[in-house]
Amino acid sequence: MVGNRREPRHLSSGWGSGIPGLLLSDVRFPGPTAIFIDFYNISYDRRKCYNLCMAFNNDLLTVLFRNTMSYKLLREFAHKRRQKEVKDSVLRTTLYRLRKQGLVVQKDGKWSITNLGKDFLKRKEKAKIWEHGLYDKSLRERDKNMIIAFDIPESERRKRDWLRVELRLLGFDPIQKSVWFGPYPLPREFIQSLGKLELITYLKFFRARKDEVV
Repeated sequence: MVGNRREPRHLSSGWGSGIPGLLLSDVRFPGPTAIFIDFYNISYDRRKCYNLCMAFNNDLLTVLFRNTMSYKLLREFAHKRRQKEVKDSVLRTTLYRLRKQGLVVQKDGKWSITNLGKDFLKRKEKAKIWEHGLYDKSLRERDKNMIIAFDIPESERRKRDWLRVELRLLGFDPIQKSVWFGPYPLPREFIQSLGKLELITYLKFFRARKDEVV
């Protein structure tokens, strides 16, 4: 601690991540049950690390949602799913973390998902629509040649906030709060997300050169 300022700490495995390189300062706690990652202000590598870690947790929960499995079968599943060898230490640590959170249980040498784990997976599926894209940083380094303008009502404020973060991740800069200038073409996954969130009708796209933008 320096003065009254706390030094950033890595997330502990108790939260369910233990993600190398991801700092506690990257995480915002807006309420007792909500945890968000500030994806714009952390690096591409750290966001990628976070996504991989969470994906492995979800893979294990998903397969246990369907079947009760022994550790040996889970290890085989992990190897096949990842298409590479997964260290026993990684698998054991992940299972221990999930058990500590009450998402899985071990009984008679078999692993199974709990009701809490099933509810977690269902909520996770619904929340997927709000996830931010994992875009390569090279996208932000392209020449800017597109304007995106939007008029999203206050009742859709969450969608508007999501869009602004996405535009930042794609290398767009605000000309005004609802007018952004950035590179074209747009990634397919971004367009698909706009469709899922039903945002397309609120957006207008214009081609423009940098010397045309005042």
